[in-house]
Amino acid sequence: MDGWRRLVEDDPSTFPQTDDYILLHFENFSGVIVGRCEGNEEEGFLFYLGDEIEPCVNELLFVNGWMPIPKFEVEE
Repeated sequence: MDGWRRLVEDDPSTFPQTDDYILLHFENFSGVIVGRCEGNEEEGFLFYLGDEIEPCVNELLFVNGWMPIPKFEVEE
């Protein structure tokens, strides 16, 4: 998973510490989807697709990695 940050369930430091949209990688789905992570170390973290209100796990999508959305510069 080059460039991806692998999630470790027992290590909260591997989860995103941002409210920004991120790219989500799944253990049981081959696509990459823009989503977000909400939560904290005490209560746990949940991932959501885009602006959805149901967490990924409710859709049987299991996130195993994430990365910031790459920033691209447009040349004029």
